[in-house]
Amino acid sequence: MSLLRPFFQLDSTFFGLSYKYKEPFLQEVFACIKHLNISYHDVMIIPTYERRFFIRIFTEQVEKEKEKMEEIRNSSTTNGKGKRVTKVTGKANVAKFSGQM
Repeated sequence: MSLLRPFFQLDSTFFGLSYKYKEPFLQEVFACIKHLNISYHDVMIIPTYERRFFIRIFTEQVEKEKEKMEEIRNSSTTNGKGKRVTKVTGKANVAKFSGQM
C-alpha cells in the first residue's frame, strides 16, 4: 500500500505558529504568571489584546514607581553627601566606643 499524497503540496503539514512567535508569547505568559499573579489557565484563555494591555499597564506602573524612587533618592542627598551637621572623625568614634571620652 502506498502513502497518499496530500491534496495540496505544502512545505509544512502543520498550520501553527512559527518559533519566532513562541518565545515572545512565552515571555508574556511568564510575566503574567510571575508579576501579575494570573494563573496559567487564565493566561492561556485570555485574549491577546487583554494580556498585552495588562502587561503594558504593569510596565507603566513600574516605571512610575522607579521615577518616584529616583526623585526621592535625588532629593534626600546633596551632591552625594548626607545631611550631617557635625563632622565625626575616626579617632572620636574609637574614643566614644572604647569609653575614653
